Amino acid sequence: MAEAELRKTLDVNSFLEEFERGASDEELRERFALTGSQLTRVIGVLKQKGRITQETISRRSENLKIRFGTPEGPPKTPTRDKVAVDLDTGLVLHCPSCGAPVERGADNCEYCKAHLDFSMRGKTINCPHCFARTLAEGYYCMRCARPIRGQVKEGEVLENRRCPRCQVPMRGKQIGEFSVSECPDCGGFFIPHETFEMMQDNSSRVIFSGQGVHKHEAQPEQSVRYVRCPVCLKMMNRQNFARISGVIVDICQGHGIWFDFGEVEKIMDFIARGGLQQAKRADLERLKAEESIGRIRAIPTGPTENRYGARGNSYAAGGELLDFVGSIVSILTD
Repeated sequence: MAEAELRKTLDVNSFLEEFERGASDEELRERFALTGSQLTRVIGVLKQKGRITQETISRRSENLKIRFGTPEGPPKTPTRDKVAVDLDTGLVLHCPSCGAPVERGADNCEYCKAHLDFSMRGKTINCPHCFARTLAEGYYCMRCARPIRGQVKEGEVLENRRCPRCQVPMRGKQIGEFSVSECPDCGGFFIPHETFEMMQDNSSRVIFSGQGVHKHEAQPEQSVRYVRCPVCLKMMNRQNFARISGVIVDICQGHGIWFDFGEVEKIMDFIARGGLQQAKRADLERLKAEESIGRIRAIPTGPTENRYGARGNSYAAGGELLDFVGSIVSILTD
């Protein structure tokens, strides 16, 4: 594989930049769409051409050690004691310049000395890996520490697709491999159902939390405003995502979901904490309770003949019915 051929398949300069800054082999393969053997061949060719020198390898080893604690790259099984966990959120924060773990209150990264600002006052983008908001000018996501440079691209203005809130034309946006529509004014997203399902499956967000997921009722809003789907213009339904997340989203059954600013991030946090699994368990419990209540209501309550031939109400027909009701109560309280 000659260098001219390499240029046809990947951006060599970008590859060398990520390689030297300490991107792991997995990150390089994903970023440049390479298999393991292709990555080995690319590195071998660049070494032969003198583009990767011993000095380059040494700098990469130093940056790998900064990011992952070892010059060989990330361990196969990450351990909690090697990351800085924010106790309030359970999130691991990383320096956007080098990807090293940092504390929320730190002014500078102790590894690369870059200034840290987690106020998010500047331009932000959504990470293509974990979909958290992170600084647009950073090299690495502040949440998952994976490379983000050049992976979020602005698309064309969609004149025929207006923001449900602001009524201004939305803009196409490419977040990694996912195509979404974003409002340039309010920062909301409209995401097709299939795309959002793939985003959930591919999210690399990790949250360390000893408390797990808490059920949240949707907070009552001062003024509820129903909005229209930007595709078909029909009124969308408002739902508490997964019933227990506490995040109200607007859903068009035929086209997709509208997320107000910050809601995608909240939902991805909910999913990373195991929220979908807990929602499924809650649904099963609810269905079991409804089925049990239906069985109770189906019991006849008119005059019946008991085992002794006497007529009377069914609740007085002996211990069999009481035992049945008792079993229902035990099911509901299990």
